[in-house]
Amino acid sequence: MGIGLGHCGRAVRAGLLFGAVLVVCPAAGAQYQDALVAAPQRYKLAFENQAVRVIRVEPDAAQATPMHTHPGFPMMQVTFTEIHSITTNANGTTRESHREARTVRYSAGGPEMAHSTKRLSDAPSRSMRIESKLQADPSIVPGPPLADSHFAVEQDNADFRVTRGKFAAVEKPRLKLSLTRPAVLIFFGKQKWRVRDEKGHKKNSTFEDGDFLIQQPGHFRLDKKLAAREAEVLVVELKGRLK
Repeated sequence: MGIGLGHCGRAVRAGLLFGAVLVVCPAAGAQYQDALVAAPQRYKLAFENQAVRVIRVEPDAAQATPMHTHPGFPMMQVTFTEIHSITTNANGTTRESHREARTVRYSAGGPEMAHSTKRLSDAPSRSMRIESKLQADPSIVPGPPLADSHFAVEQDNADFRVTRGKFAAVEKPRLKLSLTRPAVLIFFGKQKWRVRDEKGHKKNSTFEDGDFLIQQPGHFRLDKKLAAREAEVLVVELKGRLK
């Protein structure tokens, strides 16, 4: 995240938006609303606590979203479908973006220029924003990643550690794992697991593509894979401390 000059000569931070660095420089007097307010059919708050916001980005219509902003939290965007779109910024500049399904993109946060998005693909796209409300703190070192051969660390930065788990259809392993940091568990495709709740009680649960679980530090919530189908799970751990 860098420093740029605003239209009034003030220094403003630059944030990442779909992989490109943008400088916050809205037109004088312009007022733009948070995406949850400006585009409620597209952006829906699925969960929020003192550490994280989970926002579903629902299938998009053919028309562009209204001009909107985001709060600037560090963010992981998880795609469930292919995304091919064009972003138009408040200053009139545009940028085209193309991402594959089941991929993850990191943004370090900071102020963003207000923008609108419009899909270019024939099919609607769907994704999720995992926004960390924690303060980055290098002195807080998370414990080791999930110690199981099904899981591999995919990204590790100042705000998140992302681990992907893949299971063959014939596998029904029991997982005896734990995490030291809060996390969001995201499911790709339909799956069935025996799941632990916060008190350690277990129940069988079915998950659809895009469902998620909130994981607190402690025993890993996924206890045993039950269905004879392939399974893919993304574990997004939150780093840092409460502000």
